[in-house]
Amino acid sequence: GKKQIVVEDRYGIVILDIATQKIIARYALQSDKKYRSLMSTFSGIKAIEKDGETFIFWSVAGSGSPNACVLQAKWDGKNISIVQAFAFKPLAPSTIALPNELEVLNEKGEFYLYVVLNGNNQLSKISVRDQQIIWTVNTGVAPYGITIVNNSIYVTNWGGPTPTDTIHQETAGVPWGSTYIDPRTGATKYGTVSVFNKISGEKSTEIPVGLHPNAIIHSADNRFIYVANGNSDYISVINVNTSKVIDTIPVSLYKAKKYYEGSTPNALAINQSGNVLYVANGMNNALAIIETGVSENQNKLNNPHILG
Repeated sequence: GKKQIVVEDRYGIVILDIATQKIIARYALQSDKKYRSLMSTFSGIKAIEKDGETFIFWSVAGSGSPNACVLQAKWDGKNISIVQAFAFKPLAPSTIALPNELEVLNEKGEFYLYVVLNGNNQLSKISVRDQQIIWTVNTGVAPYGITIVNNSIYVTNWGGPTPTDTIHQETAGVPWGSTYIDPRTGATKYGTVSVFNKISGEKSTEIPVGLHPNAIIHSADNRFIYVANGNSDYISVINVNTSKVIDTIPVSLYKAKKYYEGSTPNALAINQSGNVLYVANGMNNALAIIETGVSENQNKLNNPHILG
């Protein structure tokens, strides 16, 4: 089993020993002349095994040049050392590409980095071996999370779809560009999940979910996708076969029809059998533990409910 956990902090990464619950190593960006002006983006970290070695990828951004990149580090059991940096240039009017969540996959012996660029409204696929960009595609507004199932890539868009109708709908500025807004609140009106082909990068569909979708994961059997909607206080459940939302699971502390939203689900984990979903409610300082009710021969959830 796994003996260590890698954790991203504001100025680097740490390795935690599971048995002793102690920090056994740390890499600090400030101690590295090349990257001392950068900070972790607090999203996007993956560890992989390659030829018996452990490599860690995580997203950083800040000032200097480059001002946004994904770092690849090697962990040899004692020390963390940087292997290479995947740099990203801003796409005007953005001033920073701002890499967020990422995935690293082994495809026929070659490793590829998939990274969401929140500032550029883009998704990139890059060869880890030589940093060749395989493709870069447009997402929705302010993409954040990513999960990959079979040949499909699912990306959450904080700000929903790219605005095209400025006659019948209201838009307003976000840090770089614009998004549809609700005229009653001035807040974003939609949240979506964009779906892309892993090989070609071609977009197949955009799935409406709740507001400010962030974290996204899939069940181990690749049948369901779960999306945390930070401004809607519920989890959207997507059926992989149909690319449709088949359920929404409320995670608010309160069951009343009228309540102040603000539980802010912002991280997800699921057990191997797919019947327990863990949701971090960021503004409640609490975990919602949900029994999904998935059985072997079901294509829909059966009365999901919060256990604790």
